[in-house]
Amino acid sequence: MLKNSIALICLLMTNLFQPSPYDMADRPDLKITQYEFDSYDDKKLRVQVANEGKAASSACRLELAIRKINGSAVTRTAFEMIPALQPGKEEWVTLSATGILPSAISLKATTFRVTADETNIVAESNEDNNETWHNAN
Repeated sequence: MLKNSIALICLLMTNLFQPSPYDMADRPDLKITQYEFDSYDDKKLRVQVANEGKAASSACRLELAIRKINGSAVTRTAFEMIPALQPGKEEWVTLSATGILPSAISLKATTFRVTADETNIVAESNEDNNETWHNAN
């Protein structure tokens, strides 16, 4: 009897702390919908981030990770904050690579990745659509 009670309690506890499939659908879903290069500054990038989920997201970090300059592998990063977003809303965030790129190199000429919620602080319904690449051949 005690063994069955313990097993039942463990089962209930497991289900209590595991999100149901319905909970997953009710979460935010941050996605980079587009980006564009600044026409006045060759080291700036405007990124549009949308919340395509069914719940509000908290503020989180947007990362610009430069991976290649002139064909050579590098690891250089810059960050900006994405404000909290309500479901169905979007925000443009400007990232600057001024401090991480040589003066003669434009951001457009590099290979980079942009990642929304780079630190995974927002529990999303889809964690696999947070990044996009430029020149990733």
